[in-house]
Amino acid sequence: MSLAPPITVNLLVSYAHADAAAKADLLDRLQPNLANLSAVTACLPGAVRAQTWPLTFSLWDDTLIPAGVVWDDFIRDHVDAATFGLHLLSPSLLTSAYVRDHEIDPFVGPGHDRTIPVLLKRLPLDGSMDLRGFQRRQIVLGPDGRPYDELARPSERDAFAQRLALGIRGRVQAELERGNLTP
Repeated sequence: MSLAPPITVNLLVSYAHADAAAKADLLDRLQPNLANLSAVTACLPGAVRAQTWPLTFSLWDDTLIPAGVVWDDFIRDHVDAATFGLHLLSPSLLTSAYVRDHEIDPFVGPGHDRTIPVLLKRLPLDGSMDLRGFQRRQIVLGPDGRPYDELARPSERDAFAQRLALGIRGRVQAELERGNLTP
């Protein structure tokens, strides 16, 4: 196994402003878990042996928009630069016209497969609600299918964030092996 140049995984965090507190809590728990994931090993299509790439993660959301910039252009630039969209699913997210038009379609729309959906707040997953294409993806859920904001104990929330971090690394590995992510 050889050590290859590092891979930076850019995650655009897509959320509804009504869910800002739950988002902040989840990201506070997720960031240290991502920082502890130092590498990914994968066998690229056509390769004879696996390689190991050091990993770094960059999380971006609209709270990082500098004063005075054209915010819509700034968001679009980050959507384009993102490796994946980390979509924090909630009723508010799915009903936001801006999120639907600018932060869902580029990741989930036809010909796009760059989302990591997370059930932040309860949504019906029984087909009774339009989930804007997320229903075809594996959604990160808590124990017993509970959303993140219904996990009462800190240990449950910590375990959720750890599972999410491992799931993100697993997605990076899968995309490398499928040839959809270039180191």
